[in-house]
Amino acid sequence: MHGLTSNVDDMGPVAERLVARGLDVVGVDLRGHGRSTLGSDRFTPLRLSHDLAAVLDALDVRRAVLAGHSMGGMTVLALATGRPELMAERVAGLALLSTSASLDSLRFRLSIPVGSQLPLLVPDLLDDAVPVLGVAALSAFGDRPSHFMLTQAIASFQRCRPETRRAATAGLLRFSVADRLDAITVPTVVVCGTDDLVVPFGHSERIAEGIPGARLVALPGAGHLIPWERPDHVADEIARLTQDL
Repeated sequence: MHGLTSNVDDMGPVAERLVARGLDVVGVDLRGHGRSTLGSDRFTPLRLSHDLAAVLDALDVRRAVLAGHSMGGMTVLALATGRPELMAERVAGLALLSTSASLDSLRFRLSIPVGSQLPLLVPDLLDDAVPVLGVAALSAFGDRPSHFMLTQAIASFQRCRPETRRAATAGLLRFSVADRLDAITVPTVVVCGTDDLVVPFGHSERIAEGIPGARLVALPGAGHLIPWERPDHVADEIARLTQDL
């Protein structure tokens, strides 16, 4: 599952690597994103987790590894802590990517001092009159973003409907399952970049500490968008969860 203002295509680099390993991959456009409609229900990770449960039921998925990035990870956490019976029936592992168990006190920090890098890294973004989005895109990556990654991140944001952005942001800021992480019993890996400015690395540390037996994987120098920055590492960790299935 993808993150806020993203869509299933942004998990493509990881999905391609998993398919190349012979694994079956199902992508989900979360409510209001990509080809999914927003609907009339209040937008929250709990609502998204109900949507995810409906997908698992409709496809009769068994022994699945659920992988979620950022908002997608919160969706997975909401499902894992709220539907233990479904987890026991359908889920064999979790991969939580650059995500958080609680946004009660989190402040998204997209305005970071990268203005001096903009002319060097993304000159045509300035020509397209979207320097603010350029700064935001840079803040979402770590130390090695390519120009392609930056333009893809901006294009994904621009494709996301404004009403979805507003509803999702409001819903996510009320999210917290930090006191229920010990209810998760399936094998779990928590992956995050050490230079994540959107959901800082400490959030991943707290998830790994709260889930019994969870493994924490730190990606040095990576930022928030690790499915683009480190797809090989992310795919390796997801595939590792499938080895005993």
